[in-house]
Amino acid sequence: MLEKFVSVGSHPPIWVDSLDYCQARILNDGSVPWQTPAELADLLGKADDMFASDAALIDIGRAYDELISTRPSVLADMGARSRPGYALRTMLGDASLRKVLLAAVAAVSAVAARSHRRTVLSMPSPAQWLHATQSLVTDRAADDTVADASQVETAAMFVADLLRGLASTSIDGIVLDEGERTTQGVVSLEAYRPVLNVAANYGWSVIHRSDTDPCWRRPKVHGVAASLGCVAPEAGTSKPWAVVEELSESMALTSHLGAPVVVVVPREADPRDAMHWTARLRSELT
Repeated sequence: MLEKFVSVGSHPPIWVDSLDYCQARILNDGSVPWQTPAELADLLGKADDMFASDAALIDIGRAYDELISTRPSVLADMGARSRPGYALRTMLGDASLRKVLLAAVAAVSAVAARSHRRTVLSMPSPAQWLHATQSLVTDRAADDTVADASQVETAAMFVADLLRGLASTSIDGIVLDEGERTTQGVVSLEAYRPVLNVAANYGWSVIHRSDTDPCWRRPKVHGVAASLGCVAPEAGTSKPWAVVEELSESMALTSHLGAPVVVVVPREADPRDAMHWTARLRSELT
């Protein structure tokens, strides 16, 4: 289902992850305006123009992190029960947060459409979100233990319900991000089936991302269109994959079968260097 992103004979799509950079350089380390849709769309639109991103990436995991940090009542509700998944269900089910997220996604996708860009939601994978929210409301140190498959599938049901609420917006794809954890802490991607089914129903491509693992470290499953990792797969594969890259003077795109390359702009990058590196990258593709 990558056809909507890639034209035959063209370079692979380049999706630029620049939110950290924008917060540091454009917002002077101020808050990302998640609750002001027009300002958020303007910020991300400027960033995508600056780096010529082929898609507007909306990090809804980051949005939830920053929104609940300003709403102690939601955080308290998340910690009211200790059973696995309760914190995630409470956070994703909060109507006020969903309203903010819906407005933010709608605004950004509208701006992206006007500039002929796709809109891609980046979010923690169900396993990562389950782990992160549980760690947030407990004193237990985070670890890399493998969550029970049934718990992860239940978490995926909560994420799938959130996605149904975003169906009225113009979404083209979803990136399920494992964060900084290795996939030793990830069950089979089949446990994400509720999310994959919702995405298939709405025609959204699903891409799995793990910056600490080789592409396709986990077995391939129906509904996952491509794998993004830190290096090429350990064995050959006929499925699309690409290496996540950090924007730098020496970076090069590594993609197989047209998978999108996520380029991360370092938070501390000098603006002139970042623009120069982007221009050089684009010149090599033309």
